[in-house]
Amino acid sequence: MEIGARLKEARESQNMTLEDVQQETKIQTRYLQAIEKGNFSIMPGKFYTRAFIRQYAEAVGLDAESLMEEHKSELPSSSEEEYIQYTRLQRQKDESPSGRNSAFLSFLPKLTIILLIVGILVVALVFYQKTMGSSNDNDSPTQQTDEPVDTYERSGSNGNSPEDSSKASADESESNQEEEKDSSNSQTKDDDESNESTQEEEDKQEDETKEEPKKQLVLKEKGQTQNGVTPISVYELQNSEELKVTFSTVNGSTSYVDIKDASGNLIFMENAIKDGQEVDLNGQKEVTINIGRTPGVTLEINGEPLEYPISPDKQDVQKIRIIKASAE
Repeated sequence: MEIGARLKEARESQNMTLEDVQQETKIQTRYLQAIEKGNFSIMPGKFYTRAFIRQYAEAVGLDAESLMEEHKSELPSSSEEEYIQYTRLQRQKDESPSGRNSAFLSFLPKLTIILLIVGILVVALVFYQKTMGSSNDNDSPTQQTDEPVDTYERSGSNGNSPEDSSKASADESESNQEEEKDSSNSQTKDDDESNESTQEEEDKQEDETKEEPKKQLVLKEKGQTQNGVTPISVYELQNSEELKVTFSTVNGSTSYVDIKDASGNLIFMENAIKDGQEVDLNGQKEVTINIGRTPGVTLEINGEPLEYPISPDKQDVQKIRIIKASAE
């Protein structure tokens, strides 16, 4: 018995009309009729022929994989179509800003050392200026004591009295002290600003070190291809209560996609997934995503690209099971 006749017989045994199957699968009635008659020439493509037959079989209670394996000689082979592997995932990795962040983080310790050295040099300069100022103050009265006659004579030659000369010397000493005080205050302010800058850099480096745990997908089990059964690969979603799937089409191609919850209930289905289409699964602890044609679509989980565990060139139909990790 041909595959179309098998499907029709199963439909009638379920007391279902073609309209019932169309309502269940969202496949147009004319395509369902063509499948029952074995007229695959009017189908939109070889891939859709296989996908529609698989959906028809599931709708009437048949094992789709076993049915297609028995009648594979009647079906168009998906290997006859040429697919182009899309490299968007690799480009995203190459363009990731992690390399720039790493370079910046590696430069921070060097910047801190440079700032510390500058601070030490500034403190040494201040100390040297204070020492020279003290030395100048000590030399001035000694010179006046050792040579009182010369001082008097010089003062007299300029027409100034000894009292005027003493007053001028006192004013000069006071002016030097004021200048040293201003220089010390200015240098202290610069030291404080330098220390604040160094502390800010250290705090920034510490904050960047204390990043939140990275959300990630961990492959726990890679699906095995055997006996025509669709392989199921299992991923664990760690450090996230959010669960959102985003689909992207490849070079204008698309794919049939359905999603079931942990109990096997269908919660999403699309015959031809759209580019950029998102599915919010936040309330689910476990989901199984069935992709009818992996070369035609890629997906991201919470913005993190997911690579198919089995190369789409080797296995076009794959199932991906996502399980949220239990909070510790």
